[in-house]
Amino acid sequence: MRRFSQSLTFFAVGGILLGNCAFVRAADDSIVFFYAAPATSEKEMKRLIDQLGSERFEDREQATQELSKFGKSALPSLKEAAKSADAEVRRRAQQLIERISAADRERELAKLQGTWRVVSIVRDGVEATADELKQMPLATFKGSDYYWGENEQGPGGTIVSIDPTQSPKTIEYKVKEDGAYLAIYEIDGDTFKDCLTRGSNERPKEFTSKRGSGNELMIFKRVK
Repeated sequence: MRRFSQSLTFFAVGGILLGNCAFVRAADDSIVFFYAAPATSEKEMKRLIDQLGSERFEDREQATQELSKFGKSALPSLKEAAKSADAEVRRRAQQLIERISAADRERELAKLQGTWRVVSIVRDGVEATADELKQMPLATFKGSDYYWGENEQGPGGTIVSIDPTQSPKTIEYKVKEDGAYLAIYEIDGDTFKDCLTRGSNERPKEFTSKRGSGNELMIFKRVK
């Protein structure tokens, strides 16, 4: 019985240290049950997200401020809330996502700054030839804008949104006189890769450009 009590103490302390386990001891000391208790932070986030749709403005504001304190850990819950049937919950959840992700977005944009050379293009399953690649102008990113060639007023556009919290990371371009392009991307040092599709087509889920997909896969190398 003494040895069992020592083991019981060990498990009880372990439960306290783990923080997410609850301990129940039977009256006759013969059975011990463990169960996973819901994380307090998750329960609190759910309560606050529900509160985003409160009829009271003060409650909505308080929930918004409290959720912002959770930082990146709140992003998965907020992204689900951004699909809510409640318009106010959707609006506030999206605002919080943008606020929490702002620093990461700025860091990603900073990685893109400068001039890049296209070293590979596959359009709808067809790979560009070496001669075609030589004819491609350089691409320069400046802030959230970009342009092809040496003239900032020439062909180009704007990065409308960039989200490094997604997997794969997502980016959306607004091309001058050519509409929107949805894309996924990777930046690895001096290599930038994106896979994009035009307009209302579904955003690519992987870095491939199969025939008939409408996707365009491009790989860039930094030149300066």
